[in-house]
Amino acid sequence: MKSYSLIILLIISLLLGARADIFTVTNTNATGAGSFNQGIAGVNGHPNPIGVPDRIEFNIPNSDPNRNPATGVFTIVPLIFALRWSRMRS
Repeated sequence: MKSYSLIILLIISLLLGARADIFTVTNTNATGAGSFNQGIAGVNGHPNPIGVPDRIEFNIPNSDPNRNPATGVFTIVPLIFALRWSRMRS
């Protein structure tokens, strides 16, 4: 009986200690720190217990160059397009 209590206590402590990480997108760059792709890589590379998902939050300033002031919409350039564009320019 003591072994079951110990196992249950261990499971409860693991679940209470488990927390989701938050990855914040702070710019519309295709890659690099603060990019959407970096946030996806962070979420995918972070192991979590079952039922504890990570989150991606957006905190892009209005001064970002890919913000359309008329609509207030941000355009995040997909990585594949950015790679092709850089190859075409080379």
